[in-house]
Amino acid sequence: MMAGGDRAVLINLREQIKEFAKRAKDCARQAETAPSAVRDHYRQLEKYWLILAQHYLLTLEEAERSYGLASHRSGPTEVPNVFEK
Repeated sequence: MMAGGDRAVLINLREQIKEFAKRAKDCARQAETAPSAVRDHYRQLEKYWLILAQHYLLTLEEAERSYGLASHRSGPTEVPNVFEK
């Protein structure tokens, strides 16, 4: 059985994953228009945000499995996999 506080933690993880993915997209957009001197910096930041989002997503998935909640997820939480590039 999952306590209310535990459910709040999972919801918070999901929100953080979305925020990290949003920040990665922002960095990708910045890289497109940035001067060449800082373009790589924005690409690295994008990669770091995606890695962080992936780690949080793995934590969320494991927690949902342990509580038997994987089928109750409120919408997909997808993060591009930077390790496949």
